[in-house]
Amino acid sequence: MDKKSALENLDLVFMTLDELVDGGIILETDPTVVAGRVSMRGADGEVPLSEQTFAQALASAKEQLARSLLS
Repeated sequence: MDKKSALENLDLVFMTLDELVDGGIILETDPTVVAGRVSMRGADGEVPLSEQTFAQALASAKEQLARSLLS
């Protein structure tokens, strides 16, 4: 893995770190579990509500509000 690949996939890097650590405490060390959670997305690319971080949920709500106002 090189620096360019990491930067191009920075969202996945952050999601992986989010799945690994919470509040400085390591939660999961099994790479298959972490990879499964990071790659868990619906057909439209959305993460299930129970797996979203606050920032992701807020961004999703903003997108939905904007779409409903523009429709």
